[in-house]
Amino acid sequence: PEVNLVNNYLQDNKSYATMIFAIGPEGGISLSEEQKLISSSFIPISLGSRIMRVETAAIYVSSIANFCSMR
Repeated sequence: PEVNLVNNYLQDNKSYATMIFAIGPEGGISLSEEQKLISSSFIPISLGSRIMRVETAAIYVSSIANFCSMR
């Protein structure tokens, strides 16, 4: 399956007013958790093959979102 990378998604979708990111634990989000998020209108995106600490992932995603909002 094709992976929707966070930077590609943010660059391609500029019509958002508010975003909420759900960053999973270091072991990953379970399939049932992912299905619940999707049923609540979350769109699955990925950081790619990077494995980061939860704290680092939050800073990384925030940085990408900030960069994309300035373009």
